[in-house]
Amino acid sequence: DFLNDKRIKLFEDVLDNLEKYDTFKSYYDDSNTGEMDLKRTWISNYTEVSEESIVNKRSVTNIEFTSYSQELLLATYSSEYDNPNSVDPNGLIILHNIHKKQPELVLKHQTEFTSTCFHSGNPKLIMAGTFTGQILVYDVRVGSTPVLKTPSSGKYHSLPIYSINNFGADNSNQIVSTSNDGMICVFNISNFSRALKKVEIKRTVENKYSNIVSQEEIGVICSAIRPNSEYLYLGSDDSDIYQVFLGTK
Repeated sequence: DFLNDKRIKLFEDVLDNLEKYDTFKSYYDDSNTGEMDLKRTWISNYTEVSEESIVNKRSVTNIEFTSYSQELLLATYSSEYDNPNSVDPNGLIILHNIHKKQPELVLKHQTEFTSTCFHSGNPKLIMAGTFTGQILVYDVRVGSTPVLKTPSSGKYHSLPIYSINNFGADNSNQIVSTSNDGMICVFNISNFSRALKKVEIKRTVENKYSNIVSQEEIGVICSAIRPNSEYLYLGSDDSDIYQVFLGTK
């Protein structure tokens, strides 16, 4: 029981990382609160937080910290490149602790993850969009099996989801996802079987030679929700930024 005590685990971490990280270090000068002593916080030119055997020949496509912890770093990886004989799944997410080499959690999926984020109201939930248009929700307490997922039939998204965000207040259970064809869906995280809202945005294009007006899909690459509002801003592959109102008015 003594060896399994969480406090003993803490001391083990401290002893293992004495050269890299001082658990009792103060990052602020007590004589001048507000100014950070950068020299004391600099550890090295880079931080190695994973084993090469896990991330073999993959690119990091997204990283994110949770506001509830300064140590936990969520990293999303591409599928393996230059390795056609690999049998590993294409999708890889690792929950790192920046003070440890061993990851806290490793998530794998058959298809590549294209967007990830923590749930703003519950940092134990990780939301992930996939290359095939499916949204998966993982609970770090459960492990590598998703606890929720949207239908895989392409009813809502059929192309890669390049953006996934929390929508509404910090404790809201609504999330908004956007795929590369300009399809926007709003889901309640407690019921992924049916979207609360589905919006397809297109741009109007006029042929200057024939004067024919047509509607084209918008290739969405990224998005952001304006704080304390119901406006979603989309960054596209045509260099434009689009504003979309997601409210009920």
